[in-house]
Amino acid sequence: QPYASIGRRIYESKDPFFGDTRRDTRTSLRISLNKDSLRVFGYVPELEFRYDETRSNLDYYSYDKVVFLLNFNE
Repeated sequence: QPYASIGRRIYESKDPFFGDTRRDTRTSLRISLNKDSLRVFGYVPELEFRYDETRSNLDYYSYDKVVFLLNFNE
């Protein structure tokens, strides 16, 4: 199940530390894999890979994040 999103956020007031209005762009990509026929104690295991990126006009708030998850769904 692939998933992707892109969002933009503009804050209302100036950042108290950097003196400029913060503007962020966030990108999120996610892929999850599962197989319904495989069950562990009645639950379906699911592997999920997620990549999140936030780019801000204030470099302090910019980051990349990679997440690997193992979920068990009913």
